Amino acid sequence: MIDPFFSNKKILVLSPQPWNYFFVSKHHYAMELAKNNDVWFLSSPKESIGFQKWEETIDTHPRLKIIQYKLPIPAFFRFHINKIYRFVNLLAVKRILRKINPAFDVCIDFGCYSLYDSVEFIDATTKIFFPVDNFGHINFTKRGAHYLFTVSDVIRQKFIAAGIQCLFINHGLSENFITPAKERLQNCIEKKVENNKNVGYSGNLFIRFLNREIFRRIISENTSVVFHLFGSTNYNKGDAQETAWFHFLQSQPNVTLHGFMKPDQLALALQSMDALLLCYKADNKDYFGENTHKMLEYLSTGKAIISSHITLYAGSDLIEMTDIGNDEALPELFKQTIKTLELFNTPDLSRKRIIFALDNSYGKQVSRIGKIIAG
Repeated sequence: MIDPFFSNKKILVLSPQPWNYFFVSKHHYAMELAKNNDVWFLSSPKESIGFQKWEETIDTHPRLKIIQYKLPIPAFFRFHINKIYRFVNLLAVKRILRKINPAFDVCIDFGCYSLYDSVEFIDATTKIFFPVDNFGHINFTKRGAHYLFTVSDVIRQKFIAAGIQCLFINHGLSENFITPAKERLQNCIEKKVENNKNVGYSGNLFIRFLNREIFRRIISENTSVVFHLFGSTNYNKGDAQETAWFHFLQSQPNVTLHGFMKPDQLALALQSMDALLLCYKADNKDYFGENTHKMLEYLSTGKAIISSHITLYAGSDLIEMTDIGNDEALPELFKQTIKTLELFNTPDLSRKRIIFALDNSYGKQVSRIGKIIAG
């Protein structure tokens, strides 16, 4: 179903990451919007110095144009002499926009804090500010936008405290996970779990929010479980803790390191797991343990999920998780859930998880945003 608001519009997406970055929300929103609109994805500047600007069209999304450019100053300025960097970047972007399209129907800023003070300089009828990550340096202003959305209730409450209306929109489920989820939904049957259970984890194995100590205990205390870890194994070899963590994972007989997988491959691989694990720790500064896009990918499989506390899902029967602030309980929760896994992988629970995930596809989120704007 085509959303009536986001139909045949000229849309500018401002991204703090380049297009060839690991795809996250801004990339997925751009591709979803490009199904029924002309979309320009303005990437962050290349790190190399220059004046070159170019654009490319994605074969699978002919209405999506990727705009990439360079600045005549070092990337070092972006984080160390940011005032000058912003000024030079602003001149370059204004010049680019005059050439590609002088006016837009919609502009969406996905948190380009280090690139622009605001989006007031952009000629667009509707301007949206959509902060996704709860960084400590967020400036709680409207940044020239008409509408504010976020996946974080912590961010939302901070804007509200500043007297600014901000609405919650959950993370989205990408196309790669939708097809296998729909197939799984049609074939949710009782399945006996083998003695050697397969548990999956996907994501960055070296992210600072991963609770390595708890993860290590879970692996060591459940030797009959095979842990399948899907994520890049690149790490900082000069970091003693990262090196020790990698060597631990590599040496465990019940751990299989699959490395980085493309999203379509990952979606199928997760379907073959008996359960999925999430093991994060909140620092209550940049990450509050309130939400994660990974959860929708996990839920789309229909499989049981064992997790550290994720506030958004507290009180639901979609996942098995610890109480807030009680990460130490996760190893025991894991053992008890694995012991009676059939109770958590029933067809009814599987369907409930998949239906929830599908109801939060990027297409559904675009429609929800469109309805809010259209009134």
